[in-house]
This record gives sequence, C-alpha cells and structure tokens, in this order.
Amino acid sequence: MLVRIFIFLLSFCFLDTACADLGIHSTVKVPEPVLNFGSVAQGATITHDFKIHNTGNAVLRVNKIVPSCGCTAGTLEPDKIKPGESGVIHVSFDTAGFSGNQVKTVRLYTNDPLSESVLLTLKGSIEPDTRIEPRQLLFNDVIKDGESILNSEQVLTVSAREGSGVTLGDVKTYARHIKIEELSSSSTQKKLQVSIAPTAPKGEIRDKIIVQVKGGKRNSINVPVYAVVAGPVKASQSVVSFGVITGSEVLRRSIKINNRGEKPVQITDVLTPHDSVSASIVEAQEGKNFVLHIDLDPTKLKGDLKGSVRVLTDSPEAQSISVSLIGIQPPQS
Repeated sequence: MLVRIFIFLLSFCFLDTACADLGIHSTVKVPEPVLNFGSVAQGATITHDFKIHNTGNAVLRVNKIVPSCGCTAGTLEPDKIKPGESGVIHVSFDTAGFSGNQVKTVRLYTNDPLSESVLLTLKGSIEPDTRIEPRQLLFNDVIKDGESILNSEQVLTVSAREGSGVTLGDVKTYARHIKIEELSSSSTQKKLQVSIAPTAPKGEIRDKIIVQVKGGKRNSINVPVYAVVAGPVKASQSVVSFGVITGSEVLRRSIKINNRGEKPVQITDVLTPHDSVSASIVEAQEGKNFVLHIDLDPTKLKGDLKGSVRVLTDSPEAQSISVSLIGIQPPQS
C-alpha cells in the first residue's frame, strides 16, 4: 500500500520543490570543479570537459549556463542526467587578447534544491606573443626649466616571444611632444628611448606609442604614455592647515619652496589673502631652496580661514606658486 501511495504522489510531482519535500530530488556533484591549465601561448584555445554526477533520485537538469565573459562557452551533454548517471560540461576559453594570470568561470544553475548553482573554474597563465616592459610609461615629475627638460626619459623594451611567429615592425607616435629613439632594433626585439620634448607645455600629456606587429592576432600594440610637466619651483605642501583657531597669539606654519631646475631662481614677492595673514621668505640655499613662514593673527580673522598665499618668482615656467590656507573658528557661545 505504501509503495502505491509513493508512486501516486510521484506521478503528481511536477515541481522540484514539491518533490524535494518528499525526499525526491537531483543532487549535483562535480568532483573537480577547478582546472589549472598551467602556462599556454597567447591565442591557444583551452578546452576541458568537467564531469557532472547526479547522485540524487530524480533527473538532474541544468537550467542555465552563464560564462564569466564572451571568451568562455559551455554546453551540457546529455542535456538531462538520470539518477546515478554522469554527464559532462564542455568548456572552452579562447586566450586571444589575454595575457598574464587569468581566471575564467562558468556558473551552472541546476534543479538541485540544495545546490542551485555550481561554479566551474579555468585558471592559468597566458604567455603573450609580445612582451612590453614597462607596460605603460609614466612620467610623473617632468621639470620644464627654460629650454631644458628634466626627468623626461625612459627606456621601453618590446620583444616577440620565441616560437610565436610574430615579428615587430615600425614604432611611431602621433604625439607632438613625445620623442622616440631606437637604441637597438631587430625583427624580434626593440629597445627604445622615449622622452618628453622640451617644447612640451606645462600640464598633462596623455597619448600612446604604437608598435606594428606581423604574424599575430593583432596588427599593432599600443603603449600608453602619461606625463605631468611642471615648472621648476614647487612648494612642499599645496595646502596649509591651521586647524581649529583659538586664542589671540599669532600662529605660524612653515613650508619649503624648492627650485628643482638647473638655473637659480629668485623670489620676488609674497602675496597674502587678507590682513590676518602675513608671510616672509628665508633663503636656505641661494637660488635653490627657501623657507616660507606663514603667520596668522586670530584677532584680525573674521570667520573661517580661506584663501591662498602666492609666491612670485623670476622663473618664466613658475611665475606664481599658490599655497591654499584653511582653518576654522569654533562656534561663538
């Protein structure tokens, strides 16, 4: 009689959750959900079959397969797995356009009520057809000093991987203020000196160097170039804080003004925002290093401290250096 009742209930068990309440459900098991494919050449396609076991007592269905990106794909064979049987998920990963350590995943959504999703992982290292050192050129502190420019040179090395069949072609840039000189050159390796031209204006430069490539998946490689060009005179702090301003005594803050260029510089004047602030300059090293003293008289300050001190110099590239001032007065009781 109990067997007949069980069969009767099973015949009306259309929903997975209802079946689960009766102890009838699929159970998904993946013995090895992670594949480490080691190191492969860029452009290779990684293929792997992940074994899927159904250890439950109902048919296992994979309702949806979601890869982490378009470079991976997955298909189930067979599309339904009976209790006690196994199937495979075919997964492939096209490594073209990828390099370095990579982790790619495929997530399975199943009708197993206790494990509705399963994560399959491919991981390993991809050896690119070309190696670039450094991957990007950063000139963070280029100093423009008259017709001279300092901290403006870096060496870039581009190499084709042995056995890749890739050869290197011309190297160029469309940026007016980026210069390229070949230190050594062959079809498989180029060593280049990249520099910021003395004609570069102050400010940011964002551009790229283009390396032509033959025999690979791509026709060219772009190397980003970023530079910040500034004048030779720089303050050690761009903001000076007096904190919470109380009392009546004069408060002093001191910062350094440094000339990082090759030519001597003279400070011609210091301008303050209002009467509560005064400033003076002490020359620590003739034409090179200075100390800026900033004094605040709280008795002359009305409200919170805002404004800036401007240091004027005879340098054409750094005629004015601005230092912001901040401070707050406590609420009046």
